[in-house]
Amino acid sequence: MWTTVRLELSHPHENDEDAAKFLLKYWAREIVEGRIDVLPGSRFMYRVGGFPLGQPTELNELVYLLGVWDEMPLRRERTSSELLGFARTLLAC
Repeated sequence: MWTTVRLELSHPHENDEDAAKFLLKYWAREIVEGRIDVLPGSRFMYRVGGFPLGQPTELNELVYLLGVWDEMPLRRERTSSELLGFARTLLAC
């Protein structure tokens, strides 16, 4: 799957860790620039970065916010804003 994604994004020679970091930033940019909704984009970020990068602590906030989304439906508007903030912060790094 990584090979296919890398070829589609014109980055065929990255190792798995570099590819995962690239995809994290890619999905964060898509969210921030409004090309994808914050929830599916955040879920994509978790899928491409969570396990492939060994569940880094830098993604703890993302994991927490996705859990809040599922567990607290009345708080979804606020959680959506916080997920957008997470994507912005990720891009700034």
